[in-house]
Amino acid sequence: MCHSQIPESPRFLLDSGNKTHALESLRRIARMNKIQLPPGELVTEEEKAILCGNATHLPDKGFLMDLFRSGIIRTTFILSITWFLLFFASFGFIISSVELLAISHLPNVTFTHIASSYLCTPLDGFDYTSLMIISLGSLPGLLLFFSLMEWLGRRHALVLNCFASAVLAGLLVLPNGMNRIALVTFLSLLRAVLTAAVQILWVYTPEVYPTSLRGTANGYHLAVGLLGALVTPVAAQELIRFSPHSAEVMYAVACALAGVACFFLPTETKNRQLE
Repeated sequence: MCHSQIPESPRFLLDSGNKTHALESLRRIARMNKIQLPPGELVTEEEKAILCGNATHLPDKGFLMDLFRSGIIRTTFILSITWFLLFFASFGFIISSVELLAISHLPNVTFTHIASSYLCTPLDGFDYTSLMIISLGSLPGLLLFFSLMEWLGRRHALVLNCFASAVLAGLLVLPNGMNRIALVTFLSLLRAVLTAAVQILWVYTPEVYPTSLRGTANGYHLAVGLLGALVTPVAAQELIRFSPHSAEVMYAVACALAGVACFFLPTETKNRQLE
């Protein structure tokens, strides 16, 4: 039902040679936003290039290898690292939250090798309530995402959230540990900050690429991010068997590296006109 209310991409229709439906989609979008379409005739990029006398420099179609051409390869490389590391850490903390709650039942847990029997520790009512509270941490993360993104800009907000995530993850491995209420609080804050970082990444990526590459770039970087989510259970559930907090150390380092990478992004897209 919701899908039927989403207009088709006018650019897709136009590039597919369906100019009539592309114009209908634009009119529908204009009605939804209560604005008028600008005057003029709808033309493809190829037609525009020919009319402007640039027939020998027709626009590209947005192939995957265009993401690695001169001028944007640096952005693609940095964003690939960031998508992988943030998805790796974000999904990893979702998985390891259960493990950390299970560890909190055990007295005097150290960084030495421990038996895997603790993984069978049953969760009590407090644990299930805690997991719900931690999951709800995503909601204030969305508010943080909107606020920081408009205040600091996309790039600086992304750097700040990455380093804040690294600090919060590092606090989870305090030598003396923390009580269960403090653990839930830190995990909720971490969930909020990581959610904000990932959402900023979702906004920044399509803004930084030209229109012809926007869809290709989104698909490529999402695939890289999901690769990070694919490998993270190894760290979250297997590495933790040898050291209770080794996975958290790895995730803290991943967040810090993502912050360093974002610091070198060449373009700020706040208030920047889309290409």
